[in-house]
Amino acid sequence: MPIGPYWVKDKISIRHPQESQPGDSTLLSLAVQSLKNYDTLWAKYAEEQNEPAVSPALVIQVKAKTSDAELRVMLDALAAEWNILDAKAIGHSFQEHNTLNLGSRSVRYVAPQDIQDDPYLRVVLFKEALATGWDCPRAEVMFSFRAAQDYTYIAQLIGRMVRTPLARRISTDGVLNTVALYLPHYDDAQVAEVVKSLENPEAGFTSSVEVDSVTCPRNPTVPAAIWECFSNIPSFTRPAKYHRNDVARLNALATLLVGNGIDADAMDTARTHITDTLGREATRLGATLDKTAKELADLTYQIQTVDLATHVIAKETAHVKVNARNIEDLFRQAKRALGDSSAKWYWDALCDAENSDADQAKIRVAALAQDPSVVAALEASAKTLVTTWREQHNSAILDLPDAKRERFYNIWQQSKSPEEITLILPTQVTAATKIIKRKNDQEVVTVVPRHKMHVFSNGKQEFPAMLTGWESEVLAAELAKPTLVGWYRNPTGGIAALAVPYEMSQVPSTTYPDFIFFHEIDGDIVVDIVDPHRPDSSDTGPKWTGLAKYAKGYGTQFRRIVAVIRNADEKLISLDLKNPDVAGLLAKATNENDVRSIFDRFGGSY
Repeated sequence: MPIGPYWVKDKISIRHPQESQPGDSTLLSLAVQSLKNYDTLWAKYAEEQNEPAVSPALVIQVKAKTSDAELRVMLDALAAEWNILDAKAIGHSFQEHNTLNLGSRSVRYVAPQDIQDDPYLRVVLFKEALATGWDCPRAEVMFSFRAAQDYTYIAQLIGRMVRTPLARRISTDGVLNTVALYLPHYDDAQVAEVVKSLENPEAGFTSSVEVDSVTCPRNPTVPAAIWECFSNIPSFTRPAKYHRNDVARLNALATLLVGNGIDADAMDTARTHITDTLGREATRLGATLDKTAKELADLTYQIQTVDLATHVIAKETAHVKVNARNIEDLFRQAKRALGDSSAKWYWDALCDAENSDADQAKIRVAALAQDPSVVAALEASAKTLVTTWREQHNSAILDLPDAKRERFYNIWQQSKSPEEITLILPTQVTAATKIIKRKNDQEVVTVVPRHKMHVFSNGKQEFPAMLTGWESEVLAAELAKPTLVGWYRNPTGGIAALAVPYEMSQVPSTTYPDFIFFHEIDGDIVVDIVDPHRPDSSDTGPKWTGLAKYAKGYGTQFRRIVAVIRNADEKLISLDLKNPDVAGLLAKATNENDVRSIFDRFGGSY
């Protein structure tokens, strides 16, 4: 997820011992195993995507008074677990800015600001918080020997570790969007404090925090056809807070299409499209445009003459042709109004016409740009071509390496309104197995239930997911059906999430339906979208109105698109959002009674 010019990891995964027995050495070994796993995944990713290599690093926070003997034991354990963790691969950032001589081993000093770019460094030791200004996006694993009362240091350090190594999200592997945090001296209550500090909005993190997470690759037991179904599920971008104009997006897209060998003529096509649009607008305005151009070509000014004898003031109006400098000023204004290159392209087109005058052509472009309807028409026309190209070249874009595909997705996400995209699911994801919260100064530990037949699974073909009562009942009902071959817990964000636009109080927003179910019917895989939601929530009507509009546009690609609530008898009932009568009523629903009355009229048992 983006933070200013950077991207931060999606998840912070915390691991800590469940028993009171010593666990330092065991967890340190696991931390090194995590580092090796990151190393393997990054190497695989770099090779597949033709990207620069990323050398993940392990950051170890030691106690303030760690002895040389303790350091030697730690270094021996690191080298025994992975033989490359020796010599220059390990450095420290202690206050002592000198090499640590530890008998047969030594540890060189590395200044905090040099950690990220040190070509040899894979492990860095430090005592408290590293110096302000230090950032190390390739620091993927952290281990802390410090006592639990020092948890504020954890938050400070994690803030320096959550930036992604390639300054963007990795769409093909969910593990590469995580940071691993090992806390051997923390119990559940103390981990809850860490989670609380990380989830505090004032901390500035946007990553979610997972406790004792597991890696879940794609489930090998589900039909391969399910993954093809995902690629045919339409989703939408969540527009950025700060969007670009559509002319700029069109030109950026044309540049990418040419640069990636997808459409060699895209730039010329964009230019022709823009100039043709402005030409049509000029024809539409006709005499009105001629009048505006004439007025801009002449500067009207007033002359006042005072008769000193009679004190009579004579006034007259005069006209003069605007000079070249002011014509250039008008043209600069036109370029700002019409956006990227449009004014220049249209001026070139006018100058290519017979008997053309360059200055008169600039004035005509300036006159055209002063009409707001022209700017609106140009934006709409540019957006149309962006949409056409996105649909036409979607397959070729999806075949590009991650980094190149990301640039196209950035253009989709820069629009003022949601734009259709294709879901991209990673090869593996991570999922928390435990939730720890503080309540009334007590820790509340919840073990996340495991579920069968999810499209991602661990070695036991299970997927951890915390579901509400309604969601659990919906899943249980689906799992009981012999036709079910897989299901997906839709995340709330990212390009692996089914995102559906809706409006609430005329403010655009995005909803993420809870479930996607896959059933095999007569040898074919059919897709269902199921969204349980409380009817008393203020966003219920608007969200399901948006989902109903989605069903109207894309309903043929799904067997079912349904909303689910509990009725007065506490039984699940569903509502077919593909029904056009339902869509119209939901748009008028403003409260729980309205929603329930629609279910009473059109709903049925789930």
